[in-house]
Amino acid sequence: CLCTGQGLDADLMTSRAEVGKLYRSLGDTDGDGLRVMRGWRREAVGDALLQMIRAGTAVQFTWADGGLHATRIA
Repeated sequence: CLCTGQGLDADLMTSRAEVGKLYRSLGDTDGDGLRVMRGWRREAVGDALLQMIRAGTAVQFTWADGGLHATRIA
């Protein structure tokens, strides 16, 4: 959803396996060795994924003004 909202191809961004590695790595690192946590990928979705995983929050996605918007739900 984060990729779609920005017009990015999710397959070029990361994989489900890599998101799983990010989740499992939080006790040790911030996933710095993962592709999704480097460069433009980190700016586009990596930091948002990291925030969602750390905070344990839910996110609601809605379409508005021609784009996808994410709202964090406490």
